[in-house]
Amino acid sequence: MADASRLNPEHAALEEMSHLCGRACMMWGSQQLDAWLNQVLLDSRDGERHGLPPEACSEMLFLLEINKVVRAMELARTLAIPYEEAYRKIDEHDRGYSDADRARGIPHVNNV
Repeated sequence: MADASRLNPEHAALEEMSHLCGRACMMWGSQQLDAWLNQVLLDSRDGERHGLPPEACSEMLFLLEINKVVRAMELARTLAIPYEEAYRKIDEHDRGYSDADRARGIPHVNNV
C-alpha cells in the first residue's frame, strides 16, 4: 500500500502506484476498466487489504466517470446518436438495466 504521506505532490496518487496506473492505462476506454476499478475500490480481500490513500480513491472515482464519458463519446460516434443518448445507454448497460426492463415499465434511476 502506498503511504499517503510519501506521495509525490507533483504526481497524481495513482502514478505512485505503477501497478495500478499501468493496468488502468491498458484498459482505458473499456467497460473492463470500470469493472476493475470498482473491484479495486470495493474489494477488501477478506479484510487483508488496508485500503488505498484517499487521494488514490478520489482519482479512481474520477477515472470511472471520465472513462464512462469516453465510452459514451465512442458509442455516439459509432451509432450516430446524440451524446446524451449514448451516455444513458452506457449507464443503463453498466447498471444492468435492459430494454426488457424498459418495456416492463421498470424505471431506471440515472445518477448523472
